[in-house]
Amino acid sequence: DRSVADRVAFLVRDLDERVQLAAIETAGILGSREAVPLLHRVLDAPRSRKVRRAAVLALAQIADEDSRNLFLSLIGDSDESIRAAAAEGLGRLRKPQDAAVLEKAWSSENKIIARLAIAFARVKLGNRETGSFSPLGYLVNNLNQRAWRGIALPYLSELALDKDVRSSLYVMLGPGATRDEKTGIAQALANSGGEDSIAPLEKLAKDEDPAVAREALRALRILRGRL
Repeated sequence: DRSVADRVAFLVRDLDERVQLAAIETAGILGSREAVPLLHRVLDAPRSRKVRRAAVLALAQIADEDSRNLFLSLIGDSDESIRAAAAEGLGRLRKPQDAAVLEKAWSSENKIIARLAIAFARVKLGNRETGSFSPLGYLVNNLNQRAWRGIALPYLSELALDKDVRSSLYVMLGPGATRDEKTGIAQALANSGGEDSIAPLEKLAKDEDPAVAREALRALRILRGRL
């Protein structure tokens, strides 16, 4: 709805910080391109760290080309959340020339939130490796960590919209995969899988671990309901 997008765009500079934060978050969720120039203006003089973080994250969700230089300038920011949002934005823009920047960031990053975002971005840019030290392997491995599963799983769900990524995830369901990895991948496929996901989930539904089998059956029901 264009009128909603316009209204949200107007409110991203509201004087009430609570209203402003809600509007910024909504602009990101709606992918409101009308809000992009206003969000850039917010970042010229953000009134708080919360507002700065929210604005960069919204721009990362919208992923407009006009924000690319901003993301590049923020990939080395001192704030871990800002670095993470900048990486997300670069990933969604999918510019091959940014792969080297993300690889350098990946090599130097030691904070988990930012590292997860950089892993997401590198997979978005085409890295489909499945080794445990690869970006995709890092995301899948963090399904085992209760503290980070809630971050890794949404990234994997978005990545699983890509058939090539799904093919890599099927490989990662093989021998050696843990219960948490299997259930997490099943959930990602339930949200974002395609016809090609049915056979791997049917195989997973026969897993010897009852928790894995139940999650795979649940994922199949959701997936078939979407297709």
